[in-house]
Amino acid sequence: MINQPAAPAETGTMFFSVYYRKQLERNPFGEKAPIFNKADFHYMGNHEAKNIDDLFGLLNAAGRANPLGSAEWQHLIRQGVTDHTSMSVGDVAVDYNTGEVFRCEMTGWTKLTETVGTR
Repeated sequence: MINQPAAPAETGTMFFSVYYRKQLERNPFGEKAPIFNKADFHYMGNHEAKNIDDLFGLLNAAGRANPLGSAEWQHLIRQGVTDHTSMSVGDVAVDYNTGEVFRCEMTGWTKLTETVGTR
């Protein structure tokens, strides 16, 4: 489908599998357990970045085009798979090589210690 991982194009390039929270009733800014439950998220593809902070910039169009702004992704977003294009608090990035899971916070990232569900 979209953004299948390949060998990094340059030294130091990383791949992240990105998951955006679905339209949830609960407050994404509230207290959260360090658990990544895939049932609460929608897979938004694999994205190449220099590091996790660069990934955040990419998915927030910091001086470049957000890949999730494409017509294909916008169609999915309009269908209600998620309610946002830009990476936001509560969204998750998984380091494709190490499997480490990080949740986006108001400032920085929280490493999550448990994953529930499969992809």
